[in-house]
Amino acid sequence: MSAVNLNENERKVLRALVRLGWLEGNYANFRMLSRSTKLRRAEVRLACRSLARKGLARYGSGLWSEDTDQPAGSGYSATAEGRKL
Repeated sequence: MSAVNLNENERKVLRALVRLGWLEGNYANFRMLSRSTKLRRAEVRLACRSLARKGLARYGSGLWSEDTDQPAGSGYSATAEGRKL
């Protein structure tokens, strides 16, 4: 894998995605990531989109909660490359 340049917010969000999504396929929404990283929602959103463009995160929509079997909206998850990094 070639060197990937990440800014501080991207590093924080990627670490949180790996930590919060300990199982592959678990997704975190902006609220969860904001709480975990202490970043503003807008900063988290920009970092997630940048990580997705770099192939380190993936976006998921139409997600369902396993706990309540209710719609859970959308979120991001670390890819295998993101986990390696």
